[in-house]
Amino acid sequence: MLAEGVIAMVATREGQRMGAAERLVPATVVLLVEGTLAAVLLMLYGFTRPSPAVGGSALGVLALPVLLPFAAAFAAGLAIAFVLPTVWVGERFAGLLGERWERLGGGAAGLLPGGLLVAAVPLGAAVATGFCGVAAGAVLWLPAGAALAVAAAVSGSRRPRLLRAVLGWGALAVTGALVLGAVAFASGLVEEYRPPRLERAAFVGTWTDGRGGSMELAADGTATAAGLDDAWDSDGEERECAGRGTWTYEPGPGSWGQELVLGVASCADGSWYVGGTAERVVLYQFVGDPDSGDLYELTRAGDGS
Repeated sequence: MLAEGVIAMVATREGQRMGAAERLVPATVVLLVEGTLAAVLLMLYGFTRPSPAVGGSALGVLALPVLLPFAAAFAAGLAIAFVLPTVWVGERFAGLLGERWERLGGGAAGLLPGGLLVAAVPLGAAVATGFCGVAAGAVLWLPAGAALAVAAAVSGSRRPRLLRAVLGWGALAVTGALVLGAVAFASGLVEEYRPPRLERAAFVGTWTDGRGGSMELAADGTATAAGLDDAWDSDGEERECAGRGTWTYEPGPGSWGQELVLGVASCADGSWYVGGTAERVVLYQFVGDPDSGDLYELTRAGDGS
C-alpha cells in the first residue's frame, strides 16, 4: 500500500510538470514585455549620450506594433535558448540542495541561480569577443539573470491570471517609463544630448583620425588633407582623401545643423558634422548607411582619440 501511494504521488507530480512546449508561449510573452521595457529605457538613456544626427526620436516607439511579429519570433528563440535551460538548471540546483531548499521554494527558488548561470554564458562570450567590456558585462549580469528567472517562473504557471498580470503591469511600466522620461527631458531634470555649438574659429587647427590621416584647417579658409579615408569608388576600392583646397563652415539652424565643408579635389565626400562634447569636439562622416551608426571620426590633434 505504501509503495502504491508513493508511486501514485510521483505520477501525480510528473503529470503536473509542464513540458517545454507549454512553457514556450508564456516565456515568450514575458521576454517580449521585458525586452520592450529594456528598449524604452535604452532609448531614453541614448538621448543623453553623444550620438550622431541620424534622425531618431521618441516617435520610433510607434513602430513597435509593426515590429511585434519579428520581436515575437526573436523572443521565442531566446526562450528556447535561455529560458528553458534556466528551468532545467534551476531544478537541478534545487535538487542538489535538498529539503532545506524545498522550504525556500524548491525549484522556483532555484531559478535565480539558474538564470545567473545561464546568463553568464552569452555575457561571457560577449566580453571574450570584445563586444562589450568587463564592467558592462558585470553590470548586465544580475538584470539578465533576474529577467531569465522571472520568465522561467511565469512559464511554469498554469494560471492565466498571472500571465494577464504580467501583460498589464508590463504595459503600465513601459507607459510609465515613456511618460516619466518625457517629463524629465521637458522639465530639464535630465538633459538631452546636443552637439556643442561652435564658432568658425574653433575649427582652425589640425584634426586627426589617430591612424595617420589628418586635416589641417587654416584661418584664411585654406585646407590640407593627408591620408584621410574617403568613399569607395565604383570598382570597390577605397580612395584616399589628400591634397590642398579650401574649407567653409555652415552654422546651420542649430547645433545639429552645423557642417564643415572640405573642398579638396580628391575627396569625394567633403561634408563633416559636429559631435562629441565641448571638451572633446569630434568631426565625423557617416560610413555607408547612416542608420548603421558607423562613423569616421576626427579629433583635434592633442585631444586624444
